[in-house]
Amino acid sequence: MEGARRKSSIRRTCFIFIEGEGNNAKIMIVDDYRSVRLLYREILSLMGHEIVAEAGNGYDALASYFQCSPDLLIIEHHMKTMKGMDVVREIKKRDRNAKILMCVSNSKEILAEASKLGVTDILTKPFSVDSFIHSVNKALQSED
Repeated sequence: MEGARRKSSIRRTCFIFIEGEGNNAKIMIVDDYRSVRLLYREILSLMGHEIVAEAGNGYDALASYFQCSPDLLIIEHHMKTMKGMDVVREIKKRDRNAKILMCVSNSKEILAEASKLGVTDILTKPFSVDSFIHSVNKALQSED
């Protein structure tokens, strides 16, 4: 078959070199996409952190947060069942010193509300692995 396209059998491989900074923080990941949680888990593990809990929605996040007492909560705002901002609001009522890294789309209203609630850092999508690593380190080094 002349001119027919064949699928390439070459796989693309991505190598990420991450230098751990010696911090073994306990981190909780909340995102309704399992693939995103797996990616975050891999990066954070390579950084030397321990993933103490994962949740696929806001309700499960609230149920787990106070049981595992993470050093950092990484949470997606746009989830189907309960928005990340609602989770943050409930957590901040009981733990004003909670360190929270929120991942959001570029929305001025969301960014303003997250800052007002005391979110430690905000990561605007789309973002690179380097930006993610920088934001995690920044959030963990912030003062309570």
